[in-house]
Amino acid sequence: MIYTRTNHTHHPISRGIALFLSVAMLVLAFMAYPPVVHAEMVWKNPVSLHPLPQSPATGRVVPNLTNDVIDGTLGLATSTTPILTWNNVQAGVSQVTFEIVSLAAKNPTVVWQHTVSVDSTRTAKSTVGAGKLIQGHAYMWVAKSTTPAVTHGPFGLSVDVQRSGTQQIVPAAGIGISVVTGELVYDWTGPSIGALGGPLGWNLLYRPTNRLTPGLPKGWNLVATGSVSWETLTSNPDGSM
Repeated sequence: MIYTRTNHTHHPISRGIALFLSVAMLVLAFMAYPPVVHAEMVWKNPVSLHPLPQSPATGRVVPNLTNDVIDGTLGLATSTTPILTWNNVQAGVSQVTFEIVSLAAKNPTVVWQHTVSVDSTRTAKSTVGAGKLIQGHAYMWVAKSTTPAVTHGPFGLSVDVQRSGTQQIVPAAGIGISVVTGELVYDWTGPSIGALGGPLGWNLLYRPTNRLTPGLPKGWNLVATGSVSWETLTSNPDGSM
């Protein structure tokens, strides 16, 4: 008996047709019996989530601290609307006028003035109006009475609502948040270059209470960095330096 073996050769076209038919059968089976998707599965699928609605932001950009009492014992205001206070007013004084003067070298001017009555505890106090004091500026304040002629002060007053050296910055979502004032802080570091005294660079720092810097948007300051110490002289709009 003679056995013979036949070699079956599969043509590439035949293989392609078989693969196409297999894929077509899978597609038809999926259409005939679609998978059941539960509500919980849709909720967990980020692709099925709708985009968040857009709305304009509200609220104060610059937090305003309240109850900042200034009585002459400390020449620092952590709010732009501090409460000027005169304790133990002399007997006979019924009306007190508070006055704040800018310390501009060219032309010192009165930036705020208000007259109040002395209360039953012999205390006179008045809250500085909004928009009168500017972050980073220095002033002088005095309380005085005309009848009788009595003066309390003058006292120096520096405004520092940022308190950069005393309050911590907590990082959150790529920005910083001041733990006391709640002010947002963002820092962008630029490239540095080599110099004889060491590397030199610059940063852009954003804080809503930053004073206006020429050439930069509101709230942005340019900060030089590196091994070389920098000295900065700032000219304020009121003429002070």
